[in-house]
Amino acid sequence: MSNKIDLSAFSVKQLKEFQNEIKNRIAGYSKFSKKNIKLEHRRKIIIGGWILKNAPEIVTQILPVLEREQDKIAFQNWNKKGE
Repeated sequence: MSNKIDLSAFSVKQLKEFQNEIKNRIAGYSKFSKKNIKLEHRRKIIIGGWILKNAPEIVTQILPVLEREQDKIAFQNWNKKGE
Protein backbone atom coordinates (compact mmCIF):
# COMPACT_ATOMS: atom_id res chain seq x y z
CA MET A 1 0.00 0.00 0.00
CA SER A 2 1.44 3.33 -1.08
CA ASN A 3 1.16 6.59 0.88
CA LYS A 4 1.65 8.66 -2.26
CA ILE A 5 -1.18 10.82 -3.57
CA ASP A 6 -1.58 11.47 -7.27
CA LEU A 7 -1.68 15.26 -7.43
CA SER A 8 -1.89 15.43 -11.22
CA ALA A 9 -5.69 15.53 -11.04
CA PHE A 10 -5.61 18.85 -9.16
CA SER A 11 -5.01 22.29 -10.58
CA VAL A 12 -2.26 24.53 -9.23
CA LYS A 13 -4.96 26.80 -7.80
CA GLN A 14 -6.57 23.90 -5.92
CA LEU A 15 -3.21 22.78 -4.54
CA LYS A 16 -2.36 26.30 -3.35
CA GLU A 17 -5.76 26.59 -1.65
CA PHE A 18 -5.15 23.25 0.02
CA GLN A 19 -1.69 24.38 1.10
CA ASN A 20 -3.14 27.59 2.59
CA GLU A 21 -5.82 25.59 4.40
CA ILE A 22 -3.16 23.36 5.97
CA LYS A 23 -1.05 26.38 6.99
CA ASN A 24 -4.09 27.99 8.63
CA ARG A 25 -4.88 24.80 10.53
CA ILE A 26 -1.30 24.56 11.78
CA ALA A 27 -1.34 28.21 12.84
CA GLY A 28 -4.61 27.62 14.69
CA TYR A 29 -3.21 24.65 16.57
CA SER A 30 -0.10 26.60 17.37
CA LYS A 31 -2.08 29.47 18.90
CA PHE A 32 -4.21 27.01 20.84
CA SER A 33 -1.12 25.37 22.26
CA LYS A 34 0.49 28.68 23.21
CA LYS A 35 -2.70 29.79 24.95
CA ASN A 36 -2.85 26.55 26.94
CA ILE A 37 0.80 26.84 27.86
CA LYS A 38 0.28 30.40 29.12
CA LEU A 39 -2.76 29.36 31.16
CA GLU A 40 -0.90 26.42 32.67
CA HIS A 41 2.03 28.68 33.55
CA ARG A 42 -0.32 31.18 35.19
CA ARG A 43 -1.99 28.40 37.24
CA LYS A 44 1.40 27.25 38.49
CA ILE A 45 2.32 30.79 39.54
CA ILE A 46 -0.96 31.21 41.43
CA ILE A 47 -0.64 27.85 43.18
CA GLY A 48 3.01 28.48 44.03
CA GLY A 49 2.18 31.89 45.48
CA TRP A 50 -0.58 30.40 47.58
CA ILE A 51 1.72 27.67 48.89
CA LEU A 52 4.45 30.18 49.77
CA LYS A 53 1.95 32.26 51.73
CA ASN A 54 -0.31 29.64 53.31
CA ALA A 55 1.69 26.41 53.50
CA PRO A 56 5.42 27.21 53.84
CA GLU A 57 6.05 23.80 55.40
CA ILE A 58 5.57 22.31 51.93
CA VAL A 59 8.31 24.54 50.58
CA THR A 60 10.72 23.47 53.32
CA GLN A 61 10.14 19.85 52.25
CA ILE A 62 10.90 20.68 48.61
CA LEU A 63 14.09 22.68 49.21
CA PRO A 64 16.37 19.73 50.07
CA VAL A 65 15.51 17.91 46.83
CA LEU A 66 16.19 20.80 44.45
CA GLU A 67 18.97 19.81 42.08
CA ARG A 68 19.41 22.73 39.70
CA GLU A 69 21.55 25.60 40.95
CA GLN A 70 19.15 28.20 39.56
CA ASP A 71 16.31 26.65 41.58
CA LYS A 72 18.38 26.74 44.76
CA ILE A 73 19.30 30.38 44.15
CA ALA A 74 15.61 31.27 43.84
CA PHE A 75 15.09 30.25 47.46
CA GLN A 76 18.41 31.43 48.84
CA ASN A 77 16.96 34.29 50.93
CA TRP A 78 13.49 32.84 51.40
CA ASN A 79 12.04 32.38 54.86
CA LYS A 80 8.84 30.84 56.18
CA LYS A 81 7.35 34.22 57.02
CA GLY A 82 7.55 35.29 53.39
CA GLU A 83 9.66 38.33 54.24
